[in-house]
Amino acid sequence: MNRLKLLREEKGLYQSDIAKYLGISVPAVGYYENEKRDMSPEVILKLAEYFDVSTDYLLGKSNLRNNKLTLD
Repeated sequence: MNRLKLLREEKGLYQSDIAKYLGISVPAVGYYENEKRDMSPEVILKLAEYFDVSTDYLLGKSNLRNNKLTLD
């Protein structure tokens, strides 16, 4: 399953919610989720920030959702 779709469904969001956040059409979100269109670097960064995950996780290059360093 595409990570964008997985993250969206985990939050109980619709494609229209993501489209509104990104300022794009609902079909464009569907194309991203079905890997029929590549996301621009700007879209990747916005989505990673929105879902609080790394860009590598969003792109399926890592299984670590977030690689933020914490000082405990």
